[in-house]
Parts: sequence; C-alpha cells; structure tokens
Amino acid sequence: MDFCVKCGKKIKEGVFCTDCSKKGKKTLEQELTVCACGKIYHQKRWAKTSLQSALAKRLKKKGLQLKSEFSIEESLAKGINEEVLEFKCGSVVEFVKIKLLQNICDTCQKQKTGYFQGILQVRTQNPEVQKAAAELIGALIRKKGSFISKVVDQKRGVDLWFSDNKRMKNIGIKLNNEFGGTISHNPRLFGRDRQKSKDLYRLNVHLELPHFFIGDVIDYKDDPVLITKMGKPIKGDNLKTGKRTNVLYDPKLNVLKKHDTTISQTKPDLEAINPLTFQSDKVMNAQSEKKVLKSGQKVKVVCSHGIYLVKS
Repeated sequence: MDFCVKCGKKIKEGVFCTDCSKKGKKTLEQELTVCACGKIYHQKRWAKTSLQSALAKRLKKKGLQLKSEFSIEESLAKGINEEVLEFKCGSVVEFVKIKLLQNICDTCQKQKTGYFQGILQVRTQNPEVQKAAAELIGALIRKKGSFISKVVDQKRGVDLWFSDNKRMKNIGIKLNNEFGGTISHNPRLFGRDRQKSKDLYRLNVHLELPHFFIGDVIDYKDDPVLITKMGKPIKGDNLKTGKRTNVLYDPKLNVLKKHDTTISQTKPDLEAINPLTFQSDKVMNAQSEKKVLKSGQKVKVVCSHGIYLVKS
C-alpha cells in the first residue's frame, strides 16, 4: 500500500490520490440521456447498451480507456445525476464528468399511451396449454424487445395488444409451430402515412390452440392415442397398435376421460373392472404395458371400444 505524496492518503498505485490528481487538471464533460428502462440515447437512437460501451465509443478518438466502474441503475436509484469517472490514457489518468439526463425512450412513450399495431387472439379450452403458451409468449417478448400494451381476457383465452405487427405475427407462427392448432391473419386498414404515402394496417392474428395437451388421450380415427408431443405435427402413441402416430389437428377431436379402476385378474388374460359397465373386461393393451400388475392393483384406464391402460 502506497501513500499520496501530496496529502498522505493511502493509495493502491501511482503517486497521487484521486482527489489530488483532479486538482489542476481539466475535466472532460459528457452528457448521457438515459431512460428508466435502462436504454441510452446513443448515436441518434435509443439502444439497450451498457454505459461503458457508449462512453468507449464516444471517447475512442481521445485514446481514453475506462478505469473505474459505473452503473446507471445504481446512480438513478441513489438520485445521482452527475459522476466523475477515471480514465487512463497510457500512464496518465484523465477525468470525465458524466451528466445523466433522464428522458423517456420511444418504446416507453408508446407503452404509456397504449400504442398498438395488432392483436394476437389466443384461444384454447385447455388450461395447461394456456399456461404453457403464456410462458412462451413472455419469453419471446423479452427476447424480441417488443411489448404488450393491453391484455383483454376472453371466454376461451386472451387478446394481446402488441406494439409491433411483424413481431406479433412471428410470435403467432412460433406458438402455432410449438403447440399445433390453426392460425389465421386478418389485416385491417386504419390510416395512412402521408409522409411515406403508405397505407397503415392493424393486424389481427387468431390462434386456435389444441384443447388437449401432453399426457391426454384422444379418440383419433376410432383408436385411443396418448399425446406425447405438441407441435406440427402433433405426435402420440396408439394404445391399440402400440405404434407412433402423427395427429392431424381437428377441433372436434374427443379427449377421452381417464378413469380410476382396479385390476380384477392377471391370468390367463389381464382384466380390469370396466368403469362404465362395472364388469371385468380384458385390457386391450396388456402386452404393451411393461409394468408387472397384480390383482387388486389400482390403475388408470380409458374406454374406447374396450379398456386401455394409461400410465399414471
């Protein structure tokens, strides 16, 4: 540990402490306009960039290298709007006074006014699909940088008012590819940009997601199919044939109810109590069920031209 030769204060390196170094030196001044969301107005546009990066580009011509760390968020939280930072040019330490000017970026301004370019209409009867879709939408919005200005709950889903038509359309396609279902686009003229001589459209994207999810059993072409993967195509296991099956989505597909029942006998054939007739019936997919079952054991089944075991 060294000492400042001028005031005697302890210093880590050099000859003078920070305060003594400042005396007699000209301090450069730089203004940075920042938004509460963290964006910086840099090179005539708002950008999600770090303070260090913005300053480095501004001071590159002066050959200055940032020596001390600085956080916009911490300064704003403390109510600070002016900081003096150390920079190093070779072996010489320079000082730059940073003034923070607070303003609202374009995105936040639009968000405050409820600006939107289109509506994404998400519909499904399945709460699990709805939850998974909401999580994916949130992740895609954060990744893409757009925002939702309004959310309107509907009977079978939700309407999401998006700030960006193009990104909303891409998110709709992504959801459709992820879960399957159907998608339609309906652009509507709502104004005209006189400067660009261009018509302005608001886009409605209607997304009908499946009413079933992974783990559900549907009646597909008169066979029970256990859904194993959502998307395009939807995939499942045919409980009757034991084969993998691609499912073409149809809103009329019936989801089979899972029943709790009991194994009634294991020999010569595996049988269980039919929950609809209360009779002992042969289990149709006994060979595909690898578990060793015993009489009296509780199991889940679906009924579709016979009874089929479903893994719990």
